[in-house]
Amino acid sequence: MREVLRAAIEILERYNCKWWLDAGTCLGAVRENDFIENDRDLDLGLPEKYLELWNIFIRDFLAAGFQLYKEWSHEGMRTELSFTLNGIKIDLFFYFERKDKCWTGLFGADEKGRWGENMILIPHVFSKELFNNLKEISFVGKRCYVPNPPEKYLLERYGEDWKTPDPDYKYWKDCKAIDMNFLKEDESSRSAI
Repeated sequence: MREVLRAAIEILERYNCKWWLDAGTCLGAVRENDFIENDRDLDLGLPEKYLELWNIFIRDFLAAGFQLYKEWSHEGMRTELSFTLNGIKIDLFFYFERKDKCWTGLFGADEKGRWGENMILIPHVFSKELFNNLKEISFVGKRCYVPNPPEKYLLERYGEDWKTPDPDYKYWKDCKAIDMNFLKEDESSRSAI
Protein backbone atom coordinates (compact mmCIF):
# COMPACT_ATOMS: atom_id res chain seq x y z
CA MET A 1 0.00 0.00 0.00
CA ARG A 2 2.87 2.32 0.78
CA GLU A 3 4.32 2.00 -2.70
CA VAL A 4 0.94 2.55 -4.33
CA LEU A 5 0.40 5.69 -2.25
CA ARG A 6 3.89 6.98 -3.06
CA ALA A 7 3.36 6.42 -6.79
CA ALA A 8 0.02 8.27 -6.69
CA ILE A 9 1.46 11.18 -4.70
CA GLU A 10 4.31 11.51 -7.19
CA ILE A 11 1.82 11.89 -10.05
CA LEU A 12 -0.38 14.40 -8.20
CA GLU A 13 2.56 16.50 -7.11
CA ARG A 14 3.88 16.58 -10.67
CA TYR A 15 0.96 18.96 -11.33
CA ASN A 16 1.16 20.81 -7.99
CA CYS A 17 -2.23 19.42 -7.00
CA LYS A 18 -3.80 20.18 -3.67
CA TRP A 19 -4.81 16.74 -2.38
CA TRP A 20 -5.56 15.00 0.91
CA LEU A 21 -5.91 11.57 2.47
CA ASP A 22 -9.61 10.88 2.38
CA ALA A 23 -12.14 8.51 3.95
CA GLY A 24 -10.60 5.30 5.34
CA THR A 25 -7.05 6.31 4.44
CA CYS A 26 -7.42 9.50 6.49
CA LEU A 27 -9.05 7.53 9.31
CA GLY A 28 -6.14 5.09 9.44
CA ALA A 29 -3.54 7.85 9.28
CA VAL A 30 -5.10 9.84 12.12
CA ARG A 31 -6.37 7.04 14.34
CA GLU A 32 -3.62 4.45 13.91
CA ASN A 33 -0.79 6.23 12.05
CA ASP A 34 -1.05 3.34 9.60
CA PHE A 35 -3.40 1.85 7.05
CA ILE A 36 -6.53 0.20 8.40
CA GLU A 37 -5.96 -3.52 8.82
CA ASN A 38 -7.37 -5.60 5.94
CA ASP A 39 -8.26 -2.48 3.94
CA ARG A 40 -7.09 -2.97 0.36
CA ASP A 41 -7.90 0.44 -1.00
CA LEU A 42 -6.57 3.98 -0.75
CA ASP A 43 -8.67 7.13 -0.84
CA LEU A 44 -7.44 10.56 -1.92
CA GLY A 45 -9.49 13.75 -2.24
CA LEU A 46 -8.99 16.54 -4.78
CA PRO A 47 -10.80 19.82 -5.46
CA GLU A 48 -13.04 19.85 -8.52
CA LYS A 49 -10.69 22.19 -10.41
CA TYR A 50 -8.44 19.20 -11.12
CA LEU A 51 -11.13 17.60 -13.25
CA GLU A 52 -9.31 19.34 -16.10
CA LEU A 53 -6.47 16.86 -15.50
CA TRP A 54 -8.75 13.79 -15.74
CA ASN A 55 -7.28 12.43 -18.99
CA ILE A 56 -3.75 13.40 -17.95
CA PHE A 57 -4.19 11.48 -14.70
CA ILE A 58 -5.33 8.44 -16.67
CA ARG A 59 -2.30 8.69 -18.96
CA ASP A 60 0.17 9.14 -16.10
CA PHE A 61 -1.30 6.47 -13.83
CA LEU A 62 -1.26 3.97 -16.72
CA ALA A 63 2.33 4.92 -17.54
CA ALA A 64 3.25 4.27 -13.88
CA GLY A 65 1.90 0.70 -14.14
CA PHE A 66 -1.61 1.23 -12.77
CA GLN A 67 -4.67 -0.22 -14.45
CA LEU A 68 -7.79 1.86 -14.91
CA TYR A 69 -10.50 0.34 -12.73
CA LYS A 70 -13.38 2.74 -13.40
CA GLU A 71 -14.22 6.26 -14.49
CA TRP A 72 -17.19 7.25 -12.35
CA SER A 73 -19.66 9.92 -13.42
CA HIS A 74 -23.20 11.01 -12.65
CA GLU A 75 -25.42 12.61 -15.28
CA GLY A 76 -22.34 13.56 -17.30
CA MET A 77 -20.45 14.98 -14.31
CA ARG A 78 -17.19 13.21 -13.52
CA THR A 79 -16.85 12.38 -9.83
CA GLU A 80 -14.22 9.70 -9.23
CA LEU A 81 -11.29 7.96 -10.91
CA SER A 82 -10.26 4.50 -9.69
CA PHE A 83 -7.09 2.58 -10.48
CA THR A 84 -5.46 -0.63 -9.30
CA LEU A 85 -1.83 -1.60 -8.83
CA ASN A 86 -0.60 -4.89 -7.37
CA GLY A 87 -4.07 -5.75 -6.09
CA ILE A 88 -4.53 -2.38 -4.34
CA LYS A 89 -7.30 -0.03 -5.48
CA ILE A 90 -6.87 3.73 -5.28
CA ASP A 91 -9.80 6.12 -5.55
CA LEU A 92 -9.43 9.77 -6.49
CA PHE A 93 -12.54 11.54 -5.19
CA PHE A 94 -13.27 14.97 -6.64
CA TYR A 95 -14.89 17.43 -4.23
CA PHE A 96 -17.33 20.12 -5.33
CA GLU A 97 -18.12 23.36 -3.50
CA ARG A 98 -21.66 24.53 -2.94
CA LYS A 99 -22.29 27.42 -0.59
CA ASP A 100 -20.67 26.52 2.76
CA LYS A 101 -20.33 22.83 1.91
CA CYS A 102 -18.03 20.53 -0.02
CA TRP A 103 -19.43 17.29 -1.36
CA THR A 104 -18.22 14.25 -3.20
CA GLY A 105 -20.26 11.52 -4.80
CA LEU A 106 -19.67 7.85 -4.10
CA PHE A 107 -21.60 5.07 -5.73
CA GLY A 108 -23.37 2.36 -3.81
CA ALA A 109 -26.28 -0.04 -3.86
CA ASP A 110 -29.71 1.31 -4.67
CA GLU A 111 -32.61 1.35 -2.21
CA LYS A 112 -33.20 -2.37 -2.85
CA GLY A 113 -29.55 -3.28 -2.22
CA ARG A 114 -28.76 -3.89 -5.90
CA TRP A 115 -25.30 -3.21 -7.33
CA GLY A 116 -23.95 -3.09 -10.89
CA GLU A 117 -26.13 -1.16 -13.31
CA ASN A 118 -28.40 -0.14 -10.42
CA MET A 119 -25.79 1.74 -8.39
CA ILE A 120 -26.75 5.24 -7.33
CA LEU A 121 -24.79 8.38 -6.50
CA ILE A 122 -24.58 8.91 -2.75
CA PRO A 123 -23.56 12.48 -1.87
CA HIS A 124 -21.17 12.80 1.08
CA VAL A 125 -21.40 16.38 2.35
CA PHE A 126 -18.90 18.16 4.62
CA SER A 127 -18.18 21.60 6.06
CA LYS A 128 -16.23 23.54 3.43
CA GLU A 129 -13.74 24.99 5.91
CA LEU A 130 -12.27 21.51 6.47
CA PHE A 131 -10.57 21.76 3.07
CA ASN A 132 -9.48 25.41 3.10
CA ASN A 133 -6.23 24.99 5.04
CA LEU A 134 -5.16 21.36 4.87
CA LYS A 135 -3.02 19.99 7.69
CA GLU A 136 0.36 18.54 6.78
CA ILE A 137 1.26 15.24 8.43
CA SER A 138 3.95 12.62 8.03
CA PHE A 139 2.42 9.31 7.03
CA VAL A 140 4.27 6.15 5.95
CA GLY A 141 7.38 8.21 5.37
CA LYS A 142 5.69 10.75 3.08
CA ARG A 143 4.48 14.29 3.49
CA CYS A 144 0.71 14.01 3.29
CA TYR A 145 -2.27 16.25 3.90
CA VAL A 146 -5.56 15.75 5.72
CA PRO A 147 -8.67 17.91 6.17
CA ASN A 148 -8.22 20.40 8.99
CA PRO A 149 -8.96 19.79 11.76
CA PRO A 150 -8.88 16.07 10.92
CA GLU A 151 -10.86 15.14 14.02
CA LYS A 152 -13.81 17.29 12.88
CA TYR A 153 -13.68 15.75 9.42
CA LEU A 154 -13.66 12.24 10.90
CA LEU A 155 -16.53 13.18 13.22
CA GLU A 156 -18.57 14.43 10.25
CA ARG A 157 -17.79 11.27 8.26
CA TYR A 158 -17.86 8.54 10.92
CA GLY A 159 -19.66 10.03 13.91
CA GLU A 160 -18.77 10.13 17.60
CA ASP A 161 -17.28 6.61 17.56
CA TRP A 162 -14.68 7.27 14.85
CA LYS A 163 -11.87 6.23 17.22
CA THR A 164 -13.37 2.74 17.60
CA PRO A 165 -12.72 0.35 14.68
CA ASP A 166 -15.91 -0.92 13.02
CA PRO A 167 -15.24 -3.95 10.78
CA ASP A 168 -18.85 -3.86 9.54
CA TYR A 169 -18.78 -0.22 8.35
CA LYS A 170 -20.39 0.32 4.91
CA TYR A 171 -19.66 3.67 3.27
CA TRP A 172 -22.91 3.61 1.26
CA LYS A 173 -25.15 3.44 4.33
CA ASP A 174 -23.17 4.10 7.54
CA CYS A 175 -21.39 7.34 6.63
CA LYS A 176 -22.70 10.21 8.76
CA ALA A 177 -22.01 12.69 5.93
CA ILE A 178 -24.57 11.13 3.56
CA ASP A 179 -27.22 13.62 2.50
CA MET A 180 -29.45 12.13 -0.20
CA ASN A 181 -31.41 15.40 -0.47
CA PHE A 182 -28.35 17.61 -0.99
CA LEU A 183 -28.35 17.49 -4.80
CA LYS A 184 -32.14 17.36 -5.02
CA GLU A 185 -32.24 20.95 -3.75
CA ASP A 186 -30.45 22.03 -6.94
CA GLU A 187 -32.87 20.03 -9.08
CA SER A 188 -35.92 21.58 -7.44
CA SER A 189 -34.57 25.13 -7.78
CA ARG A 190 -33.82 24.52 -11.48
CA SER A 191 -37.32 23.19 -12.12
CA ALA A 192 -38.84 26.23 -10.39
CA ILE A 193 -37.18 28.66 -12.82
